Amino acid sequence: MRLLVLLSITALFLGSNAKQFEHWYPFYRWTLTGEGNAPTCLKNYAREVDKFGPQHSMTCKTLVSCIYSNTKEIDKADMSSALVLLGLTPTVLGQIGPTIHNKAQLCFHYPVLGLLCVLGAPAMAFGMPWAKTDPREPPQGNAFASGEKWIVGSTEKPAQPVPTLTRLLQYLIRLLIYLIAAGAAINVFLNAWTLGQQTVVSWKCTSSYLELVWVVTTLAPMLFAITAYSMEGSKRTSEKKGWALWIRSFYSLSNVAGAGHVIFGTLVFSSVLFIGTRDALGVVGRLTGSALVCQFITALELERVEEESERKRKRNEESEKEMKRKEELEKGESIAPKGMQCGSCLARGDSIAGGLQAQGD
Repeated sequence: MRLLVLLSITALFLGSNAKQFEHWYPFYRWTLTGEGNAPTCLKNYAREVDKFGPQHSMTCKTLVSCIYSNTKEIDKADMSSALVLLGLTPTVLGQIGPTIHNKAQLCFHYPVLGLLCVLGAPAMAFGMPWAKTDPREPPQGNAFASGEKWIVGSTEKPAQPVPTLTRLLQYLIRLLIYLIAAGAAINVFLNAWTLGQQTVVSWKCTSSYLELVWVVTTLAPMLFAITAYSMEGSKRTSEKKGWALWIRSFYSLSNVAGAGHVIFGTLVFSSVLFIGTRDALGVVGRLTGSALVCQFITALELERVEEESERKRKRNEESEKEMKRKEELEKGESIAPKGMQCGSCLARGDSIAGGLQAQGD
């Protein structure tokens, strides 16, 4: 997790200081660099960068205007189609990938894997604020109980010993899942980095890191959702009725932040310039692939969590029945001596009554 945070900060720093207009997507690379007056536009831009600096807005806007005046109308129409496709991407990916609630569940039970899936599927489907949610039962244990549970998700010893080969195979499968999730997250980071370096955002043309900001800020809604989920499952929360309002408030904040995240992503992706439809399809395809992988992993892991919870519930029911059976047996054993004592008392009373009657005779 620390490595991913460090990677995000480094990428944002490098993206904010990188020199723009040096790399382009392949389909329109020649059009933007070597066709017509494009070389002259780039030379004028390099001269103005040396004079005013790369962060001066006028140097960027002047180059964009020069390149667009040199671009054919058919190419402009193609780039406009790419903007429509990219602008719809955050909303579409939110319907493909895991929901906020599912991501919060995964982050609570498997924090590292949940973080990877959150970054691998940054778009999210948000719900209605202040909507009533179904309460859940308090968990049997906390995901932060030990270091082992961060990886395998459970510290409970199995009822029967597991063979060494089977245990090794299970760990290899878990490692493969983590590697796939890490690959999905890295794919999203590289895709956002490339999009920021090889395109220009129309309303912030001097910044090449806005796509990375969109990826990283997906953690903000998740913090609210994870807080609400952990509060909802706490045994202490179930005893305090006033906390239900706090839980609903955190869920609502996560939905509002998720809506803001989708709006920000739509604003950024629909404003990128100098990318064609074919290249935009590649960008959307890579994001979709990562979202599908993270959705599959999330569904798989939450199913495992549900199965483990069901097994724990059955074991708890069996243990409760066993305890009741023992209590009933103990009560029966305690009643039996009392019955015997009462029987002896009756026998003694009969003998005394017989003796008194004999004396009377």
